[in-house]
Amino acid sequence: MLTKPRYQGILGSCVGLGSSIGPFIAASFTRSVSWRATFYFISPLAVVVAIALYFLLSPQTIPPEPLKVKLAKIDWAGIVLSSSGTILLLIPMSGISTQFKASDPMVISMFTPGSVLLAMFAINEWEFARLPMFPCKSLSAEGRTIR
Repeated sequence: MLTKPRYQGILGSCVGLGSSIGPFIAASFTRSVSWRATFYFISPLAVVVAIALYFLLSPQTIPPEPLKVKLAKIDWAGIVLSSSGTILLLIPMSGISTQFKASDPMVISMFTPGSVLLAMFAINEWEFARLPMFPCKSLSAEGRTIR
């Protein structure tokens, strides 16, 4: 029986191997054919992995609940705040000094609301989210969040 540390070790070794060997395989693959052919390779691979996961993973022990209850547990505000804040920060960051200057009004007008939205995301996760993406409070002995 595999334990959690063993799973983490296997996952860590796969990530390490993929990060070190993957670019070489991708480079040789795209060199012999077009880079667009990578998508024809990845799509069938994703289907094979999905089928393997369906048969190899054990069933989850999630208690049966109505869909409405499950959807109510999702941190929708956190998703919107983190996504929009990240987008508003990444767009100007990716173009500074190549497409526009750091003092450009567009950069400042995107950095400011992006920073505010990420701060609101942190406050939402800390105070309001029922099941936060990043648990901020200390955990009790049972593993539940103390609020």
